[in-house]
Amino acid sequence: MNSEEQVSPRSRPINNGYFCPETRLVTIDARADDTTTREIDFLFAVSGLRSGGTVLDVGCGAGRQSIALARRGCRVVGVDKSVEFLAVAAERAQQAGLSVEFRHADAREMDFTDRFDLAVSFYTAFGYHDDDGNRLVVERIVQALRTGGHFVLDVTNRDAVAQRTTEVKVTRANGLTVVKENHFDPYTSRRRLDWTYLEGDLVTKRVAMDHRLYALHELLRLFGESGLDDCNAYADLDLTPFHPGSRRLLIVGAKRQ
Repeated sequence: MNSEEQVSPRSRPINNGYFCPETRLVTIDARADDTTTREIDFLFAVSGLRSGGTVLDVGCGAGRQSIALARRGCRVVGVDKSVEFLAVAAERAQQAGLSVEFRHADAREMDFTDRFDLAVSFYTAFGYHDDDGNRLVVERIVQALRTGGHFVLDVTNRDAVAQRTTEVKVTRANGLTVVKENHFDPYTSRRRLDWTYLEGDLVTKRVAMDHRLYALHELLRLFGESGLDDCNAYADLDLTPFHPGSRRLLIVGAKRQ
């Protein structure tokens, strides 16, 4: 393999079965209720959202935040590409006696216009496409916002993981064990997740996914070019100002007047 082949970026993003019931059990369903409460408090604090406000949840998954926002009196539309996750979300909203509109859609193809007070994309539900596709997602979100409406994006900070090209850890949740091998590619700023699921000593599934990681300056440029101003960045849900060593990056912008 020559040097040009070694550094050539992948031609298309990877999703090999990652968004499956097992992933939901060890990620979405493993989040504690108090974490969800703190996330919703954060959203209200940074956006000025009030009960009765309209919210677009992009990459809503199984509806964890959509349902929590509806419980606070918001009118919520959740969008996701996973039919399985959306079915779980709809069932959970119904069980909670809450009205949430869940839509099966690619975020790049959303066609909302001037409808929402707040758009959210949490838990690194962003970056699954190539750079042009990711930009289109942000542009579609801005189009969906009312003037002055806010977009809150929660992602993994590229600069915090760039020093370690490979991370391996073992997580246990909801009766499953998952061996997580995460590989960062410095040439493309994409991180590949290779996860192996086990029940006892038996390997039951292997999945993979990759996504683009962004540094703060890249997201600030993307937000500005897409029509968002007054951007602020935080390191955590306690409104700690962002710093380069923060693994989490929460960025907030308002749709330009």
